[in-house]
Amino acid sequence: VWAINLHGSILPKYRGAAPINWAVINQERRTGLSVITVAERMDAGDVLAQKTTAVDPMETAGELHDRLAELGPPLVSEVLARYESGRLEPCPQDESQATHAPRLSKADGTVHFDQPAAAVRARVHGLTPWPGCRVRLGPQALRLARVDVSGGPQSQGRPGEVLADRAVACAEGSVRLLAVQPPGGRLMSFDAYCHGHDVLPGVCFEPL
Repeated sequence: VWAINLHGSILPKYRGAAPINWAVINQERRTGLSVITVAERMDAGDVLAQKTTAVDPMETAGELHDRLAELGPPLVSEVLARYESGRLEPCPQDESQATHAPRLSKADGTVHFDQPAAAVRARVHGLTPWPGCRVRLGPQALRLARVDVSGGPQSQGRPGEVLADRAVACAEGSVRLLAVQPPGGRLMSFDAYCHGHDVLPGVCFEPL
């Protein structure tokens, strides 16, 4: 008799507490679920079944988590059915391919704009909803909940600079902020936020 575990990655990649977050942050095109035997080392047990799915770059870690949660019960049921019929064949993990997904904390909840726009988008989405991605704009902190890549790869300003069209410059290209949340406020578009605050082109977002 085995004790089994359902893990949110295609093991041996992303062993650890935050596999879904890190798959999004690292811009993985595919991720999924693994049913494994429980072992002494974390997430190192034999693989009993796996299910893969594509990752949409506009998907947040929370949304991907919810999709994977729907795929989990059928996969576990499949494993139990194969066990009952004597057709379950555990497969050892390839230790040379193992990577880790360490737990995130509130201190991780920010983004630097001195990287390509796609990487900025991936980090914002990978930190949503927990621990959240907060940046500073002048005296106020702002949570970024959803962004998209805007325009081509050319950089038009300093990393973090708000451009004339309200996109935000990155080391390569720029991002458009689709959903932001001020402290104690509700989620809103960045355009709506700008209507109520004095956000002028040239001001810069800074990581917290």
